[in-house]
Amino acid sequence: MDEIIFVKYHLKNAGGLEKHTKKIIDFFLKKQKKITILTSDKANIINTKDLTIKTFKPKKNFKFLKLLSFDKKCCTYTKDNKSQKIVFSLDRCTFHTHTRLGNGVHLKYLENKKLYESKFKTFLNKINPLQLAIKRIEKRSFQTNNLKKIFVNSNMVKEEVIKYYNVDESKISVIHNGVEFYEMQKDFDKWKEDKEIFSKDLNLDKNDFHFLFIGNDYRRKGLENLIRSLFLMKSEKFHLSVIGKESKIDRYIKLVNKLGMEKKVTFFKEKQDTTKFYQLADCLVIPSFYDPFANVTIEALSMGVFVISSKYNGGKEILSDETGYILDNLNDENEFKNILEKTLSRKKTTSSAKKIRKTAEKLDFKNQLNLLVEETLKDL
Repeated sequence: MDEIIFVKYHLKNAGGLEKHTKKIIDFFLKKQKKITILTSDKANIINTKDLTIKTFKPKKNFKFLKLLSFDKKCCTYTKDNKSQKIVFSLDRCTFHTHTRLGNGVHLKYLENKKLYESKFKTFLNKINPLQLAIKRIEKRSFQTNNLKKIFVNSNMVKEEVIKYYNVDESKISVIHNGVEFYEMQKDFDKWKEDKEIFSKDLNLDKNDFHFLFIGNDYRRKGLENLIRSLFLMKSEKFHLSVIGKESKIDRYIKLVNKLGMEKKVTFFKEKQDTTKFYQLADCLVIPSFYDPFANVTIEALSMGVFVISSKYNGGKEILSDETGYILDNLNDENEFKNILEKTLSRKKTTSSAKKIRKTAEKLDFKNQLNLLVEETLKDL
């Protein structure tokens, strides 16, 4: 049986990358492959006869030292186990044959931070040991002689890899993120009935135009830009639901109160299941300053929800004129406001929702993961 090593720094988190990791590993196991996972924490995956988990818990105090220590241990392990033809990294790693850049290109991420952070913080990023460590590992990851294939989830990231690291284009494969398209059918079919109930439960007007924001780290995700642009709108018949994890959420609540928008914006914090919010929503807004491919893009389409995306979200590539609008300048509040007002004519209906959902069918998880697995196995 062929053996494959996977590298994933965190496995116990519940984010999009961890979700993708577990699905990818499951697909390889179904192909009768023996898997070893190298990770730094206790994984929410049960060991089986074909799956082994090696935990390298870094004994360091600082995050950058933990990262470098983990990378060193992974490199040592993979070099000592040369029988494996494939070492598949799902994080930045300096020794691998295959990698999936779920986090995109770190150099581009840092460059885009200049769009929303002060010059002082930009300077600190240049000397921050953690940022220096990540950049070092990223650079070496593209220089390893063992590298055969780089999987990226958008053409945007592909262009960044070529621009910043001059990687041979033939080594890069674009496979957009997938979604549980067919599993979502039942919830999609009853969105109107559930919207009626859910809006009453939340004491919201079902006849309002419902905007939805989902994302962690509100600053990078552009929430302040969205709130300020909504404030400029003439229409009063809208509501914004905000979902996600944010350590400085009070700052955004104060902003909403200062603008007198308490009845227009509701913060729901982090939610494990966002289905009912998609049923409620007319439009999902993704004003990110950097997102290799925001999973919420494809989730929204699968629930028949129109999307406004920034040009910095690789997920914009799956949108069309009928399914979404793309923001060119997040810091231009008038441009943002105009697109929001334009979207008010896109209130979700049975007909529009079906048409939008249909565009996501080809991106069902099974299709996308099968593409990745089959392309990887060519190198065994």
